[in-house]
Amino acid sequence: MKLFKPALTILTLVPLVSAQQAPQPDPPPAQDFSGKWIMTKESTNRAGEKQIATFTLLLKQSGNKLTGEVSNNTIRMPGAAGFAVTGWVEANQMALTGYVDYQGGETTHLTLTFQDGHLVGNKKSWHDAPHKWHFDDTQDLDYTKSTQ
Repeated sequence: MKLFKPALTILTLVPLVSAQQAPQPDPPPAQDFSGKWIMTKESTNRAGEKQIATFTLLLKQSGNKLTGEVSNNTIRMPGAAGFAVTGWVEANQMALTGYVDYQGGETTHLTLTFQDGHLVGNKKSWHDAPHKWHFDDTQDLDYTKSTQ
């Protein structure tokens, strides 16, 4: 009878452990974020001249998956107008990652939340070439959906 009690306890716990380990489905996206998103920023270059940078985020959404491209009118990269990004969206939050093969390579990660009609969040970039460390940066983002 003593052997029966531990075996019964183990059999009783197996369904509880299995139910706790089952992965939860991804929350569905709050909406389809496909399209053109624009952000503008005013800055001053090294010569002291003011310039307005326009950042464009083109997104294509398929379920929770995102693909697209990020471009900027003030940075000139040979042979490319921008760089590809891939990522995911859950509810009103998304994450995108891309790689720019320029001057040693740079990985960029965007974390965005859809809030009041805007995609807001931040961008973190880091160079893969150690001598480019001074280009590592973090920037705040605020994209609005383009009507064009």
